[in-house]
Amino acid sequence: MLSAELRRDGRVLLSGAVLNDVVVSRDALSRLARLEVSVDDSEAATYEADGLIVATPTGSTAYSLSAGGPIVYPTLDAILLTPICPHALTQRPVVLPADLPIRVKLVSRGEMFVTLDGALGRHLQPGDEVHIRTAPHRTVLLKNHDLDPFAILRQKLRWGAR
Repeated sequence: MLSAELRRDGRVLLSGAVLNDVVVSRDALSRLARLEVSVDDSEAATYEADGLIVATPTGSTAYSLSAGGPIVYPTLDAILLTPICPHALTQRPVVLPADLPIRVKLVSRGEMFVTLDGALGRHLQPGDEVHIRTAPHRTVLLKNHDLDPFAILRQKLRWGAR
């Protein structure tokens, strides 16, 4: 799981834990967003895109996959960064170690939102920062030993379908 906080002028406006993803995205009529991303206090990238998905391995097969992100094995400790319709073809999804904190800063103007697992959300303003890190707690999922993750992927994505 991930823990996320929206910060504006040093105040926390929204916080929560997510199982799947934290999404920074634009309104239907907005222009491309300019998002500065830092990983472990180091400047990583500036994305010009419709938004950015920060996902868990569980969330890798949801919105992130639809946006061109990788499928990540569910037990891997990782965080995914998947740009949504990036302006440059060189802006690709990245898989990071789960222990690295991430900061996403909105630089551009326009109607932008942050959503946590598609449930909680808030409008963003230029200068707002979304801080994301691994949550201090984990979610325990029941496992059906008769199914493995690849069996599910083969069925749902029709891999090797005859």
